[in-house]
Amino acid sequence: MYLIFLINLFGTLLSITNRHFLKLIELSLKIFERFLIILDPIITL
Repeated sequence: MYLIFLINLFGTLLSITNRHFLKLIELSLKIFERFLIILDPIITL
């Protein structure tokens, strides 16, 4: 019951801030990609 409420709340928030949320995901993915490029030589060693 509580989980369903949380999912519904998240869905509502997502629909309201959909564009901003997508931009945020895009930005964090780009940052994560940069980190992977930096960390790649360290991981492979």
